[in-house]
Amino acid sequence: MLAGIDRWAGMILCLTGASLLLAGPGKQATRPALQQLVNNSDLIVVGSFHPGAADSTTTDPQRSQTVLPGSVSIEELLWGDMFSFLMGGAVAGEEEITVEWQSAPKAPPPDRGQRGIWLLEKTTEGGYRVGEGQFLDLKYRRKVMRALRKDMVILRAGRFQPAASRVVELVFRNAQKRDALVPEYRYEEGILTLHPRVTLTVQAMSSDQRSKPVAVVPVAGGMQELDDQDEIVVQSGEEYRVSLNLEELFNLEPRTHYEVRFQVKGFGKSTLILPPMP
Repeated sequence: MLAGIDRWAGMILCLTGASLLLAGPGKQATRPALQQLVNNSDLIVVGSFHPGAADSTTTDPQRSQTVLPGSVSIEELLWGDMFSFLMGGAVAGEEEITVEWQSAPKAPPPDRGQRGIWLLEKTTEGGYRVGEGQFLDLKYRRKVMRALRKDMVILRAGRFQPAASRVVELVFRNAQKRDALVPEYRYEEGILTLHPRVTLTVQAMSSDQRSKPVAVVPVAGGMQELDDQDEIVVQSGEEYRVSLNLEELFNLEPRTHYEVRFQVKGFGKSTLILPPMP
């Protein structure tokens, strides 16, 4: 079991924090909502922060960020690559991973040895990052676990993409105690194939938000229907993800907001608002 976690040793975790992150216990940010933060997390751990040498701190004036190298000792894995093997149990002999804590220049990092819950997202460098509200007091553990179990169907912006990208991820997360038999969906060579119980819709939103959204018709041949017998098994503690480019499936205008809806009937639905392209 530990061999899987050993591969994290030496990884750089980009921790993009703000003053909201750095409040004391009981003062963590309420926005973004905890449910959204949990849904967007690739790895959730309990661990303590160990800052590096003070003279290794750097400041980036253009980004208004201060970067402090350090590490996080992982005591417990709540969700992530090894979840299905460890089932959230304690990790014997704490594994330590290298981190970079990035914050506003006047915002201090967590205290040395401060323990908490880290909600981490993957980065292009193969490590992880954390943003506003993603370092939580341990008292939020029960709420984090409840949030993990609440949403099984998750629609989120694609990883490693610009903020205004049209790439999205259709995620089925199974944090339940038993395996789930899920209507299949897949994306191959620009074609999205869906079980009859799975839907993906896009609506164009007016710039003033006053008019009703207008449905966007899929491009011809971009979406196909699977046989209603096609299902997949998502095991307990695992995720099934499909990443796709909406521009290959719908005729989208660059300066328009879009509302995207993903639904797996019987399991739930999720909505994502895409901003205009720059």
